[in-house]
Parts: sequence; structure tokens; C-alpha cells
Amino acid sequence: MRIDEIRIILVLLLLVLLVNSSNAAISYDISVRAGGKGAEIHRQTQNLTLTIDGLVSGVGNFSRLTHIRGPTGISADESTSSTKKGNLSYEEKKALVTLEGPVVITASLKSSSYNYTPPQTGTPIEVSLQESADVFVDEYWPAAFANYNNIDYSGPEIRTSEHYENNGDVVASSIDSWDLTKQSLYRTYINRTVISLIVTPNKVTEDVASNKSSFYVLESRSTGALTHLEAIKGGSSCDSTSRISEDYRGQENLSLVARMNGTVIRRGPEDEWLPCGLCGFSNSRQEFPSASSFSGLLSEQIPYSESAR
Repeated sequence: MRIDEIRIILVLLLLVLLVNSSNAAISYDISVRAGGKGAEIHRQTQNLTLTIDGLVSGVGNFSRLTHIRGPTGISADESTSSTKKGNLSYEEKKALVTLEGPVVITASLKSSSYNYTPPQTGTPIEVSLQESADVFVDEYWPAAFANYNNIDYSGPEIRTSEHYENNGDVVASSIDSWDLTKQSLYRTYINRTVISLIVTPNKVTEDVASNKSSFYVLESRSTGALTHLEAIKGGSSCDSTSRISEDYRGQENLSLVARMNGTVIRRGPEDEWLPCGLCGFSNSRQEFPSASSFSGLLSEQIPYSESAR
């Protein structure tokens, strides 16, 4: 057996970094192919600030819906309604901040072949080895979201629900009641996302992990049909998911605090997980924010350092 030469051939990689000036958003697109398999990554964010401050009270029927989708995987869905006449007081405060930041993309592309001359024939034959493409993305796009609700209702029936998510970490609650006093606060951060993509002719493996934290606190007094609580902790896309689900019926006083966090590779203090203790609540008997103090929930600088560049 004789090996005449070794030749390295790069597989095709298309990498495009775009800045859309029409909506001041920054984005990047990655397309990778090795043999017959391929994968794509599309990501986008922008500098954005959103604040909502509302208060309503009165007698009657009502319906309200909130639907928020942040560019970095933070989302919020709320619904509150009563189809029959009742007494209602409803207060809400929301704040969303997203920031642009650096993105580091590293690609390792390999494909090899060699010429082999069988002794039986003496004729060179080209033998191809498996192609592979490894892409690593380190994304520093900070974002933060806070939401506070205060509901006081008495009447035939009210249905209220909340569903929050930060890149796989979910907190949700729903209440059907005819006598309800409820306060809730949700706060979440993200400041770093790491994406690992491996493509071979036989398989595509993608893992997404984030530096994130979430905090949810609920205080309620209810007489009604059903109270449902749910929390889902998702690690990276390759990790298993933990889930808690609880249901209560009848008359109840409820106090709940849920905290979740996740950490990716730590290279310095700026990469530590973001402690929800910054929310200012150390136990379940917390004091909820007033209208004047709510702005402080997001007044701290989002943990982000120029050294991350």
C-alpha cells in the first residue's frame, strides 16, 4: 500500500453579516453544508426600549390581551377578561430593554482525501474522508424585561393568565375566580448566548445555551374554580427539561416565588449568571413595587462589559 498525497478541501460555508438600516436592527445569517446535510442560523436584535404604565377601575365587563416578543428570546403573554358585569381595579407596569452588542463567529471546516495505489493493480485511486463543519457563535446581546400586575376583582367570574419565557425557561399562572386579589411580578435578564453547530454528511448537531436568569413572585387570595401554576426550566438545547405543575381549587391564599438561572462558559465576572436577587426580594413575603419605584426594576445597568469584546 502506498499513499501518494494528502489534500485538504474546504467544504462550502456562506457567512453573511447584515445591518438593516431601515429599522436600525443588526442581524447575521449563517448557512453551512457538508455533503448532503446542511443547517442555517438566523439571528437579529436592535436597540429597543418599551415602557407601559396603566391603571383602570370601574364596573362592567372587560377584556384585555398583551403579547410581547423580544428579539433575543424573551416573550410575555397575558390575558384578563370577564364577560359579565363585575367590579375591577387593574394596574400594570411593563419595561423591556434590548441592546446591540458584539458577535464572535468561529468556523472550522474540514474535508480530506488521499491517493491510494493498490499493489494488485498499480493504479492510483482517490479515497475521500468524511467532511465536517464546526461553527461556534458567541453572542453578547443583552436584554431585560420586567412586568408587574395588581388585580382586585369581585363579580360573577374573572379569568386571568400569565405566560413568560426566556429562552426555554417558562413561568405561567392562570386563575378562574369570582373574588380575587392578586399581585405578581416577573423579571428576567439575558446577556450572552453561545451557539455550537456541527454538520457532517450524516448528522446535524446544534446546541444553544444562554447566560440568563428569571424571577417570578405571586401573591393572591382567591375564591373560585381553578388556580394553575407552572414552571419549566430548560438548560441548553441538549439538556433535559425540568417541569413543575400545580392546581388548586376553592378558597385559597397563595404565595409563590420562583427563581431560575443558567450559565454558559465563564471567562470573567461579566459572564456570571445574573442573580434575580437584584429584584430586591429576599423571601416570599416581599413588598411589591409602587408606581414610583417600578422604574428601578430595570434602572440597574444590564450586566455587560466592554471586556466581552
